[in-house]
Amino acid sequence: MKQKYLFALGGVIVVVAILALALIQVRSVRSGPQASTPTPPLDEPNPNAVNVLPAMPTAVQPKVIDLAPNIPYEDKPSVVVQHADGSRDRYLVAPDMLDAFIKNLPKGDKFVGDLPPPSLLMTHEAP
Repeated sequence: MKQKYLFALGGVIVVVAILALALIQVRSVRSGPQASTPTPPLDEPNPNAVNVLPAMPTAVQPKVIDLAPNIPYEDKPSVVVQHADGSRDRYLVAPDMLDAFIKNLPKGDKFVGDLPPPSLLMTHEAP
């Protein structure tokens, strides 16, 4: 008799555990339409809040200035310089003039970075 009660109690516990897992899974996988919050357009001012984002993207590509026109593009390293007014220029220089160019930047100009020539970035291996 005691075994029947233990067997029935174990069965009830298993059934309750399966139902609990099934309900948890049903709650986490909701289907159907859900309410969404509309995103206001960024180019129109929001009368209720301060518009923090600019209306247009602010990324400005630096102007490219070629200081070695007689050398193929693939062999020229690039130097990016930021001027005192905040504008940036990218200079294409001869490979042997890279260090001298960086050392002799005018006052107020700031060296941002250099890029190796495209020929050094290319690998001639099959993909």
